[in-house]
Amino acid sequence: GASGILIVSSSDVVNMTAFKGEDGSASSEALEVFAIGVPKILGEHLLAASVAGEQIKLSMVSYTPAGLFDISEFFLIGLATSLTVAGAFFSTADLRLGSPIAPRSSEEVLEVDHRFPFVFCFTGSCALVV
Repeated sequence: GASGILIVSSSDVVNMTAFKGEDGSASSEALEVFAIGVPKILGEHLLAASVAGEQIKLSMVSYTPAGLFDISEFFLIGLATSLTVAGAFFSTADLRLGSPIAPRSSEEVLEVDHRFPFVFCFTGSCALVV
């Protein structure tokens, strides 16, 4: 019998959700074969080589995650933390004396009415959803 199946997509995007079973899992334990999806262009090249009588040899390797000590995760966490600190520093800059963005006199102070926090919260929530 077959030890695996190669599924060629009808477009250049491989839809991996098409491989899910009836229960929603991506398991193929009932068939005991592996399934690999390839883009249309690669599938056409493989079919043309097969029709021409060329021998096709594919090798597969199971994906294993990098693990706990992935250097890119440390860079991403460091970047996110530094941007959070920079945002907190800049957002409170107008409260510090001598800051270039601090108001020069009491007439420059912006008064906020009671509706502003609700509008700000609503607008921010909409921005996060969209």
